[in-house]
Amino acid sequence: MRFVDSCVWIAALFEKDGRGEVARSLLDRQSILHTSTFVLDEVVSFHLGNREMARYRHSERKRLAAEFLSSVQKSSEIKVLEVLSDQFVESKTRFEQNQFPLSLTDWSNLIVMRDNGLTELFTFDNWFRDAVKLQEFSKIHVIPAERTV
Repeated sequence: MRFVDSCVWIAALFEKDGRGEVARSLLDRQSILHTSTFVLDEVVSFHLGNREMARYRHSERKRLAAEFLSSVQKSSEIKVLEVLSDQFVESKTRFEQNQFPLSLTDWSNLIVMRDNGLTELFTFDNWFRDAVKLQEFSKIHVIPAERTV
């Protein structure tokens, strides 16, 4: 069962070659994809605030973000998972205390995946490769397996 991180959504939407092609091929697989509300928030934040998006007017960036959210909500192939309050507390604790340079959202991804029995993480964030060596996340496999960044 597959979980999609924000960097894969962003690459699929905005990068024409390289990671964009890899991201689109990952998303085109014939299976249910999972993501979280935190991940969707990161993608929307990218639309609205990233320097690469500055060439678009705010209204256009907002429209693109809304279209992305609408397409995810309408898809029968994408399941959006909530980050529950106890998962948020654990994510925050790991963010504050762990040695890996993962964001709060990254930790929530791992915890939501673990708690929902998801085993494949689509991401380009190489720091996940170290975190999945922790026993409680050892069933999670980072895809693509090769280092892409």
